[in-house]
Amino acid sequence: MECKLESQEYDLVIAFGQKPKVKSISLEEKACINGHELITNYEYDKLVKLINSSGFIVNVSNNAGNYLCNHIFYMGLMFINKNKLNTKMIFIHIPSIKNIENMDHLAGVFARYIDNLAQQL
Repeated sequence: MECKLESQEYDLVIAFGQKPKVKSISLEEKACINGHELITNYEYDKLVKLINSSGFIVNVSNNAGNYLCNHIFYMGLMFINKNKLNTKMIFIHIPSIKNIENMDHLAGVFARYIDNLAQQL
């Protein structure tokens, strides 16, 4: 299976996961496998301000979990580092749909953020 990062270098990779038992959004800073940590090179400040100003609770987390989300984030960061790409990667944990009052509003916040990033290129 071909990895999309191998065929084209991207400016930003955004990965989403779900933390079902929480009501806040977590922006993950690091992933860890077998004691080896990788830290994102993405500055979350503007995204934190946007999410907060849109009425959602957001935190920057140092724990991407211990299963699939952590693994995806770790492998993405490892690939970027190993291949010396200029790509930045972020991992966003959202609550389960039942813990989000307005999913359409949250989706709109992320869509506006991504549109704004695209216009800056």
